[in-house]
Amino acid sequence: MPTELTRLRVSCFHSLRDVDLSLKGISVLEDLQGTATKDLAALLALLKALAEGGLQRHLRETQVLGAPHGQEPVCIELTFRDNLYGVELQPHPEGSWCVASESVDLLVGLSSLLVDPDQDAPRAEATLSGFPLEVPERLTSPDSSRDDAEGEYLAQVLHGAMAWMRSVLLGIRGEPELSRAPVTLCFIEEADRDLPANAVWDRAQGVRATAGQCQVLLCTASPALAEAFDVRDVLHVETKSGVSLIKTAA
Repeated sequence: MPTELTRLRVSCFHSLRDVDLSLKGISVLEDLQGTATKDLAALLALLKALAEGGLQRHLRETQVLGAPHGQEPVCIELTFRDNLYGVELQPHPEGSWCVASESVDLLVGLSSLLVDPDQDAPRAEATLSGFPLEVPERLTSPDSSRDDAEGEYLAQVLHGAMAWMRSVLLGIRGEPELSRAPVTLCFIEEADRDLPANAVWDRAQGVRATAGQCQVLLCTASPALAEAFDVRDVLHVETKSGVSLIKTAA
């Protein structure tokens, strides 16, 4: 299966203070303490809510950016193959959080500042959520000028890219969450640190089978399970003083 989400960068989200995570078809995080695992699960749920247009509802229900989080802006940058999407969430004095900045930079050379922090008021929901997944056909009037036709073409390119990015985020699922909708990335958590050998084998085979259908991010507290995968696909997490650091096996 294609790897749609190839990089995730986040700052100031709980223990993920400054994380730059490259993602493959199978990405394995060995997280003995489980802190980064919990925060990654919360971050993916936040991204899915942002793509759905349910950011404010999600924040109210989960309090994931409640008082214990602090008042620092949360910055997220996602790479979909070679296309970049960035969003910054900022708190208001009364405690709510809004989209203060949002941008996209496409491989084709098209960039757009969807929410300009210097000109636009903060928004309750991300612009991304407003792009329908069905991209309308390009309808150019015979009387349209060259500039109008070019503008319409660029708008359609932007719409298509945003719809694709949105569909990737909407396809995030956590195991054992079930859905008939297409799954793009499956987040799997294995909290058992002392898996017996037969369980390690079964679990690794199950992860590989899932990776045949969609991209997989496996977070495990089991060193033995992490060792069952290619060392190039494994990252190690170390959390000190509430800050999670993610590094390669080397």
